[in-house]
Amino acid sequence: MKTLCGTAAYVAPEVLDLRSKGYDNRADMWSCGVVTYILLGGYAPFEGKLEELAVKILQGKYEFHDEFWSSISQGAKDLVSSLLQVNPDVRITAEEALQNEWMTADEETLTIKDLSVAQKRMRASEKLRGAVKAIVAANKLTSLGDTFKSALDTGGSIKRNMDGERFGEQSLPNLNFDFELDEEDSSSGKPFKELYNLGNQLGAGAFSTVYDGTHSQSDKKYAVKCVRRHDLHQSDAVALQDEIEALNLLKDCQYIVRIHDVFDEPDYSYVVLERMEGGDLIDRIIEKAHYTEVDAREVCKQLLLGVQFCHANKIANRNLKPENLLLVSKANDTDVKISDFGYAKKVLYPNSLRTQCGTEGYVAPEILEHRPAYDVHCDMWSLGVIIYIVLGGYRPFRGSQDEVMKQIRYGEYEFHERYWGHVSQDAKNMIAGMLTVDPGKRISATEALNNAWITADKNSLGQTDLTENQEQLKDFKPKAKMRQVVKFVSTSFQK
Repeated sequence: MKTLCGTAAYVAPEVLDLRSKGYDNRADMWSCGVVTYILLGGYAPFEGKLEELAVKILQGKYEFHDEFWSSISQGAKDLVSSLLQVNPDVRITAEEALQNEWMTADEETLTIKDLSVAQKRMRASEKLRGAVKAIVAANKLTSLGDTFKSALDTGGSIKRNMDGERFGEQSLPNLNFDFELDEEDSSSGKPFKELYNLGNQLGAGAFSTVYDGTHSQSDKKYAVKCVRRHDLHQSDAVALQDEIEALNLLKDCQYIVRIHDVFDEPDYSYVVLERMEGGDLIDRIIEKAHYTEVDAREVCKQLLLGVQFCHANKIANRNLKPENLLLVSKANDTDVKISDFGYAKKVLYPNSLRTQCGTEGYVAPEILEHRPAYDVHCDMWSLGVIIYIVLGGYRPFRGSQDEVMKQIRYGEYEFHERYWGHVSQDAKNMIAGMLTVDPGKRISATEALNNAWITADKNSLGQTDLTENQEQLKDFKPKAKMRQVVKFVSTSFQK
């Protein structure tokens, strides 16, 4: 879940910290901790103005003040502490809380604990409720539903502090509290450069350049593909529209880089995309201190899920290769997404594609035929090559361009004993199913996801060390950078 909602004093930190991927039902356990604290102490653990409150919650800053907590059982305080853990991974569950020693203690022991001081504080708070309701009506500072967004002065107060002002002793430079506020986009009618600022160049293609982009209103980071329209050949213009159509159809898939917006202007088209911070997949594998088969399997599973979603929507990517597989962040080695749909095409009916396109070494044999007719199955071949590289550390088809073309046409490759002898047979069977020359006999993404290697227990795969294969990738990487996309036949219209 990602919606910013709840009541300010009770909301869990992961709900507020929008740098996280989201939150789940563990947020309720935090709120239970706040309620338990109030029932015992008579006041809330996190208090103050909205900005100060947000900081305290995010840092988990609270105390058991002696004046109110000295006579309260240590077991009760331990329970509260276990519930008010900022990291939801270590926060206790409801079942664990019910097993806490305070929860299971003899009732007669607890009866003698006097909480009259806490009760007085609650009564004092009750007298203030009328005033609080008036404040809420005017400022809406206690709730996050109609709520936090109104309390932020339409993004103003927290946003100003995000830009450099401080909340007492603590600043919040990276928090994006106004993520649900309307972010102006192309539908506003405003030109791209009025809404976005471009930064460093991230990459360049035949007719486009990709830059870092920042939305000037929200400070969100994006990757922006800039296409100079005057230099665009008709076939490239069609390809750009196909790419945009494909990305819009696939935007709900978590394994595919998400399109955010498109600006079509007289001189340029701007395609605003999700910003991937983790670099490409092969670089990350090379950097890993320890590389095992379970690491490779987790990556391959996500790629298969992404391709499965493409094919379910009748989209053929047609240029799957390691350079187009990007990590979401530097914090995770397996959270990978498919990027670059520049050759993507909607498959209107079986074998409806004709254009010979792809990258040397990854292109499917049916695309190389002199009279090609193919569809989404071509992606499974390319993915088979990628998985071979991820596991083995080198390409299955190597040599001069003519030699590589011949090997692909006849499916000539092998699993060399030195690098594949210790790899699971199920993984090799899956790759073989993908690298099948006849697309009618080639396995689908759904079938691959049901392969025994993909569904195997992590513990059994984790023992297989691929460090020697990982070393091979260091030689593969510079060679990959030298290869260019080969568009075998240039036509005025891609089919």
